[in-house]
Amino acid sequence: DSEWRVLTALWDSGDAALGEVAASLRPDTGWSRNTVLTYLTRMEAKGLVAIDKTVSPHRYQAALDRQDCQ
Repeated sequence: DSEWRVLTALWDSGDAALGEVAASLRPDTGWSRNTVLTYLTRMEAKGLVAIDKTVSPHRYQAALDRQDCQ
């Protein structure tokens, strides 16, 4: 359920910085920036999230499209 929330936020934004993702999730989850970063890092290891580390701040996007996950 938590990973689905993160993916939904990424699908809605398309491409976002950590602060943007955290801000979009905070009203519903109350998660801190560090919690969101932990989820994003773990989800990258699973192949669910792509992180563009060539820019600062890093940009995050879903590695799978919504239809495939549903």
